[in-house]
Amino acid sequence: MQGRGDDRSVDRWGPFYTHSIKHGIDKKWVMWPLYREKKLTDRGLDQTQRQLFYFVYWSLEQRSATNRNAAPAEVTHVWPLFSAWDNGAGRRQFQFPSPLEVFFPANKHIHASWSPLFSIYRYDQRAPDDERYEFLWGLLSWHRETGAHEFHLGPLLSVEDEPAGDRIAIGSGLLGLKRASDRDHWRLFWFDFQRKANKVHASSR
Repeated sequence: MQGRGDDRSVDRWGPFYTHSIKHGIDKKWVMWPLYREKKLTDRGLDQTQRQLFYFVYWSLEQRSATNRNAAPAEVTHVWPLFSAWDNGAGRRQFQFPSPLEVFFPANKHIHASWSPLFSIYRYDQRAPDDERYEFLWGLLSWHRETGAHEFHLGPLLSVEDEPAGDRIAIGSGLLGLKRASDRDHWRLFWFDFQRKANKVHASSR
């Protein structure tokens, strides 16, 4: 069946294929409800959304409608295995597994408070030279940026190498060693609990 009108069109072949254009929104269904694709332009962005069985696979790609050479922003959920984000400007994130994100894509509270409870592995790249990794619900974490890196084994052990100096701490600062960048020898310390936040889920996309 096919119909035409003002900014509207519908092509349908039984339950196997449907294509409609209405108010600038282009939608396709293949073997409903197996696969759905939606395209539209909003606020200067060409957007393409794809879904397999609604949420088993869900992706959104956004491209500049005026600058076709600009890198796209993308988000992909393969439920419940993983979620991946790329803002097209050097910021990337990945989480495994990811059972909640596809159902609450714009809920920052879920992302910050609840998603980490299911996270075995998380990755956050804020820039090509600024990367964070977390394993086993944050028990193991590693951060790398220009001129510095950190490793944390929960509250048990932390190793930091920064331009200001090096630091090895046990018990989040209960006992440890420090070395300033302009000195060759290490200094013993205790009860120094200063530690920078190194959680992927403490950041925002």
